[in-house]
Amino acid sequence: MMFSALFIALLQVAAAETPALSARGALGAAEIPFHRTTDYRVVVEAPAEAAIDVEPAALEAPGLELVAREPAERALEGGRKSIEFVWDIAPIGPGTFLLPPVSVRADGAPAATVEPAALSVRALTPEEESEVRVAQGLLFPADLAAPAADRGWPVALILMAVLVLGAAAWRFRSALRWPARTRSLDPLAEARMRLDELEAALHADGVEIEAIYVALSLILRTYLGRRFGVPALEQSTPEFTEGPLAELPLAPETRRRIRRQLRDADRVKFAGVRPPWEQCGAAIAEVRALVALLEESGGDGMRGAA
Repeated sequence: MMFSALFIALLQVAAAETPALSARGALGAAEIPFHRTTDYRVVVEAPAEAAIDVEPAALEAPGLELVAREPAERALEGGRKSIEFVWDIAPIGPGTFLLPPVSVRADGAPAATVEPAALSVRALTPEEESEVRVAQGLLFPADLAAPAADRGWPVALILMAVLVLGAAAWRFRSALRWPARTRSLDPLAEARMRLDELEAALHADGVEIEAIYVALSLILRTYLGRRFGVPALEQSTPEFTEGPLAELPLAPETRRRIRRQLRDADRVKFAGVRPPWEQCGAAIAEVRALVALLEESGGDGMRGAA
């Protein structure tokens, strides 16, 4: 009898120590270099039947691009559940950024709040800038001829990277069977032609997601370069989006969509992100829509077509 009473008392204490609703947040990394991405995770634990509301529904932070994933739910012991909310984070520039507090509510339970989180984004070191340029195929023979002390990057590693990237580009070009760029085509016609061929390549054997996104970035950059006369092919994504793109007479939403496409391609190329195959078709459709929108925007974009 005494044992039963003690057991019940222990259960009551355990129940009292387990809140009906709890929430905790964590950044994938508190500090990242500008060319990297990270994520922010909020884990909520609540009774299994409770309806969960998270505020704000769309997480926003100035200077950061946040893309929400589908929440992941799993069952816990004791009639409870866990829901994980994840946002992928891409910085627009260096600095310290504050993610807002997240408030979580459940049926009949007091609200739980996740405190603000600070993310530090640092500028690239010379070595990291060299890495980005090599990875994007933007290192030219003149750069290879420069003294090693000026480059800040081992010559052997640069040469190896250029050879690997060259082989990958040749394989990619053969897989898609793209013709050489035709200057007789205007920027719109060239972009549409390459988008059509890229869409057809989705059904070809041996074409990988990475190749699709590399090509998509190339199509968009080539179009922007020819349409607006800007160095979209010669600059890294951070350089282009912070410089020439920011100066173009475009609506902020249009610039944001262009920046998102270029950063998505960078994530696939550099961060090893592998989106679902069906997302490739959606990305092609988005670039197609952007090209049409930019054609309607007017301006003196043809000065880059010659």
